[in-house]
Amino acid sequence: MSSRKRIERKQLASQASRVNRVPSNFFTALDQSQIRLFKEAFNIIDQDRNGIITRDDLRGTLSSLGQKPTFEEIDDMMEGKPSFNFTSFLSMFGLRMANTDPEDIILRAFSCLDDGGDGKLSAKMLRELLTTMGQRMKYSDVTQLFDDVGADQDGNLDYVKLVRLLKNGANDQ
Repeated sequence: MSSRKRIERKQLASQASRVNRVPSNFFTALDQSQIRLFKEAFNIIDQDRNGIITRDDLRGTLSSLGQKPTFEEIDDMMEGKPSFNFTSFLSMFGLRMANTDPEDIILRAFSCLDDGGDGKLSAKMLRELLTTMGQRMKYSDVTQLFDDVGADQDGNLDYVKLVRLLKNGANDQ
């Protein structure tokens, strides 16, 4: 192989590694409680407790939760990788969290739909939007989310509570 081709390959490899690299300030943006929650989740999924999550670990965890994911869904969740350690897990999910809109932007978007100005939205209308527009959610996921938030007797959801649940999880509402 010519030296020019070797240099080009090294440059391509260097560029590829930069694309997948986690920004150095990423881990400093997470506080200890967030890292602890990620570690707990990792340990739950790592069923054989070897410090590595495999497709079998993920499939077993989801099965124990009543889910029956396809091989394609498992592959999507694993981002095509055969396995990953805690650092990779933290990077994968932490970056997803970091790349979501800030809470105030989501609240402003919902407030545009709030005709009554009371902080509530029709569950029926919101379900339609979440399952048919943008990054569509599964009907069952929306149902679970709405169950967690709880609709009032008129079938309306408190969207502030909904956003806090989406951004912070069930424990920090």
